[in-house]
Amino acid sequence: MNFHTRKTLEVIEPKIQKIFQINVDDIPGGPIHRFHQDPKKVKSILKNLFALPHQEDFEFGDVFF
Repeated sequence: MNFHTRKTLEVIEPKIQKIFQINVDDIPGGPIHRFHQDPKKVKSILKNLFALPHQEDFEFGDVFF
């Protein structure tokens, strides 16, 4: 995680804690599937090198990436 990503996530950390029950420090090295409603979809994207890079909107609560 780069410096700017960490700072962005620290701003919304209370929302991350509320929805995912984790802290920003728990994110690096952890499974990405805990952030997705459909882990099978994520696995299929990651298995297909032709699908990369992949762009996706990510929304939880009132946070939108």
